[in-house]
Amino acid sequence: MTTDRQFSFPGGDVGRQRLVESRENLKQALQQMQRGLQTPGARRGRIWALGMIDDLRVLTEAFENHAALSEGAMEDLVEASPQLDHVVVQLEEEHDRITILLGEELFRLRRNPSSPETEWIKEMRADIDATMRALLDHQEREACFVQDSRDIETGGGD
Repeated sequence: MTTDRQFSFPGGDVGRQRLVESRENLKQALQQMQRGLQTPGARRGRIWALGMIDDLRVLTEAFENHAALSEGAMEDLVEASPQLDHVVVQLEEEHDRITILLGEELFRLRRNPSSPETEWIKEMRADIDATMRALLDHQEREACFVQDSRDIETGGGD
């Protein structure tokens, strides 16, 4: 999301600050997940998985908090820009889908490997990476929504 100009943010300064903080927490959790994905896992599969469980738990909590705050803000923004309602529906569906994906990854990490550990780690890394890409793509769409609603409110844009 971009910085706020002369945009009336739902919830005022307190709402804006809470959303900015949730965005920062989510960014930090994503960075920690990236570091975890890059750590060696071969011959240390369960130890690697335990670290990833902790990182994924933090990421899930940060995402759920951010989703709750952003959904409230998006609903308020749609009141000013009702033509963007379909985008809010899509973003809220993505929140649900990403939350489910994160939960599935946590579940799989807690179970014993379903294949030899090196293969299992490779599969888990690929799946977690795909979930993280979905989350990052979602963040980009959310930022575009906020910008579009600002442009409509201020009469700016292309």
